[in-house]
Amino acid sequence: MRSPNPDPQTPTSRESKPEFGTGNGADTGKSKTVSVTVVDQQGDEITFKIKRAKPMLKIMEAFCQHKEIGNISSVRFLYDGIRIKKEHTADSLEMDVEARIDVFLEQQGGGH
Repeated sequence: MRSPNPDPQTPTSRESKPEFGTGNGADTGKSKTVSVTVVDQQGDEITFKIKRAKPMLKIMEAFCQHKEIGNISSVRFLYDGIRIKKEHTADSLEMDVEARIDVFLEQQGGGH
């Protein structure tokens, strides 16, 4: 005689095992960090890894220190054509996991 069918609401041992790659927090869609490559007018690149919530001021200061630029306000940082402010974050700029920031030295004058 066969045993009765198991209750359809009760998972079998095979069904109760979690699938590989699934589960709590396996892939939330957004990385907690961003790899930011800062490129100056000469084509020199410096890559920083930052947390999404950290202010861009950290990258701006580190870049200026590395390039021995004394005044941070003499440099312009742009992401996708948007001028980066000191208080911006990777989240507020909606940066991808890998991002590029272009840097330009401020030019004075130009008119006659």
